[in-house]
Amino acid sequence: WGWRGDPSCYQTTYTTMRGLHALNIDAIDSIDWFQDFWDALRNEQAGDGWWLVSRWDTGDRVLSTAWAMLTLQKVVAPSPPLPRPVADADGPYLVEVNLPVTLDGSSSYDPDGGEIVDYHWIFGDGNTGSGVSPTNTYNTAGLYTAELTVTDDVGGIDTATAMVVVYDPDAGFATGGGWFIPDGATSDEGDWLPDMDKTSPANFGFEVKYKKGASNPNGQLEFQYPQGNFNLHSKAMDWLVIVNNWAKFQGTATIKGFKGLYPFRVDARDGDFGGGTELDRFIIKVYAPDADPDKDDPIYKASGDLEGGSIVIHAKKVKVTTLRVQSGSPADMLGYQVFETWAETISKTSGGRLQIEPYPAGAIVPTSEMYDAVQSGVLDGFVAGSMQWTGKHALANYLTSYPFGLDEPYMWEIWFYDRGGIELAREDYARFNMHYIGPVMGAPEYAHCVKPLDAMADWNGLKCRYAGGMTVDIFEKAGAEVFWMSGGEIYQAMATGFIELGEFSSHYMNKQLGLHEVGPNIIGPAQMHSAVSIETFVVNMDTWNSLSPKLQQLLTTGVSDLSTSTLSALQAADIEALQWMIQEAGCTYIEIPPVERAEFRLISVEFWSKYATDVISLQAVESQILLMSEEGLLDFPGLKAEVEIYFPGLLP
Repeated sequence: WGWRGDPSCYQTTYTTMRGLHALNIDAIDSIDWFQDFWDALRNEQAGDGWWLVSRWDTGDRVLSTAWAMLTLQKVVAPSPPLPRPVADADGPYLVEVNLPVTLDGSSSYDPDGGEIVDYHWIFGDGNTGSGVSPTNTYNTAGLYTAELTVTDDVGGIDTATAMVVVYDPDAGFATGGGWFIPDGATSDEGDWLPDMDKTSPANFGFEVKYKKGASNPNGQLEFQYPQGNFNLHSKAMDWLVIVNNWAKFQGTATIKGFKGLYPFRVDARDGDFGGGTELDRFIIKVYAPDADPDKDDPIYKASGDLEGGSIVIHAKKVKVTTLRVQSGSPADMLGYQVFETWAETISKTSGGRLQIEPYPAGAIVPTSEMYDAVQSGVLDGFVAGSMQWTGKHALANYLTSYPFGLDEPYMWEIWFYDRGGIELAREDYARFNMHYIGPVMGAPEYAHCVKPLDAMADWNGLKCRYAGGMTVDIFEKAGAEVFWMSGGEIYQAMATGFIELGEFSSHYMNKQLGLHEVGPNIIGPAQMHSAVSIETFVVNMDTWNSLSPKLQQLLTTGVSDLSTSTLSALQAADIEALQWMIQEAGCTYIEIPPVERAEFRLISVEFWSKYATDVISLQAVESQILLMSEEGLLDFPGLKAEVEIYFPGLLP
């Protein structure tokens, strides 16, 4: 409530106010003393109006009266906020490097009975995830902090963390022994041991290593601080992580004179590891029995550079496998540059065990001979478009985006990873002594034409360059006169009038060839030829079988990452290239209407069937047609009837 009027008349407090007398007839006649006044307020008996204020003057307690206009303001207390959800990331998690680990947020809850609607994970290695129980693969040993943020149905948020211990049993082992001064000149803040005096030494000795096939290391640790009669002896080891020149390990121990098992953590630095020039260093933290080292503070801690002795990380000699992989892209193309960067990443994430030597198109063998080179072992692998191998095996026609088929990248992702596409590819390539690792998605492909095109009829008599195979058949049926030539010949052929339309690749790569100069009309959408370029990553089967299961998993995951990186980089470059060609070069982007594209799809069905010449390729195209139907791509009048002619009984 508040007062309005002359302050000399109404300024008062509960200690000075004497009483109020109502002038207006709607209020009670008078209110005496403070408690009566508040009772009247609560009962809504004291309204706005003129009141005779009777008060004690501050200081001299002289009673005075005056009329004042009072406005009594009722304040409604806000509702208490709803409790936030409670995030629980579980953990700690222990996982071997390059193997997947599933994190668990199922213990998170909403105390007000609401629902958690979002789980967002930050895994600590640069990757993120969602859902209650996501999976992540850590490619480098280390101690990571995974962060879970949950959001409930009214927008409440809470965050929790969990440690992820990623160990590498092949990284070597660690030994050490010596002495240092706890709470000394080289110690961290917070050291504490019994009777610590900043001058007395602490002694230690340890050896920790993984045995073959074990998920927990063997070893022992002794730590003594004679000044405080402190003696610790390890009983078990939980994990060992070697990161650069640090050996980090955790276990449980007994302390002389005390009952129970005490968790401990040690960080031990090998200062001259790998040619380093630092001093060796030892840090130990000891926790109360049943404490959680991830959440609780240690009860004892000691740290310092060694005054005597040494710490040694015994790194195992790493067996290095080198794969020579040739790309179908020239060295100056963005796709190859992404491939080179990816090869470096594979080396780092494998700890140097797997080296990919990348080569641009034609560096070792001509592109047309890469298939035979990998099959025979001259090359270890290639990453290139599969359409070049259609004469080798029929499935190659269906491992890349063909005209008027699946027309979005996500549809191809579904087919490869959810509809058995990868399994079919691996079965097929195995017949030729090769292992199909996975697809590498690229950018959509477009054509450039000397004149505008609006309908299928415009292709009648049009002189075109298309890559070959099924594409040639489809556009020839539409009336085009199709010529094949290498990408480097397209510009001259269009400039001299030998062809009118040239299809090569993405906006970025077409711009690199200068097609905007000779073909100012850009024909889209990409579904007119290739909704997404898809390259095949294949390695020699003997080479594949020589890799350990871990390296096979690393390479499989890595190829999936390469696909994501390539598609992202090329799409970004495509946007920039298209904008430049339209705004700076004066090109026109023409999108063929959906009805006309459906007419093209109608005449394509027979060729989808024509190139499926064996059981595997037929399985592939039939599963793709079923997916097209689910995505509504066959809803154009006559399309399903056409499919029934060439694939009888396939559609429900």
